[in-house]
Amino acid sequence: MYAYVTDELVRAITREREEEARQTRPHAENGPKIAPTVTPATVSPASRC
Repeated sequence: MYAYVTDELVRAITREREEEARQTRPHAENGPKIAPTVTPATVSPASRC
């Protein structure tokens, strides 16, 4: 039960982040390149397993 809930939560977070990235990504190909930043707050505990 818990593994299923955790898996669904991780998938939902991943989908949300991908959607956020699509919305914030510059549309112009020659636009400024924004490097993704990874902070401890953005790394989910489930991904550390």
